[in-house]
Amino acid sequence: MNLKQLFVICSFLLMILFYSGIGQTFQQINVGLIIDGPWGEENQMSSSIKKEILDLTTGEFDVQFPNGKTIQGNWDIENIRRNIDQLLLDPQVDIIITLGSISSSEACYRKDLAKPVIAPYVLD
Repeated sequence: MNLKQLFVICSFLLMILFYSGIGQTFQQINVGLIIDGPWGEENQMSSSIKKEILDLTTGEFDVQFPNGKTIQGNWDIENIRRNIDQLLLDPQVDIIITLGSISSSEACYRKDLAKPVIAPYVLD
């Protein structure tokens, strides 16, 4: 596991604790993922992050990655912005994780986020 994956997982756990309140267990948390575009290893990365989050939250939270809530932007900034809007407005998504530098940067530019967004791939 690399440092960015560890950051995503730790951020995710903190968001869950904040979002759900301490003492509540087995609350279902639905996670949406935004991927900038295909690069050949996006499936491996998202699978690895999902596995680590599930391993760390099993027995405390019911974390789900619903079908259709992992969206690719095909490297188009307008698609990525629409994807962020879509997941922010989706009542079936509780937390969003951006898996790319474009989607992470776009999420960080937003002033008001309706739900927690983890954006670990911001370029400096």
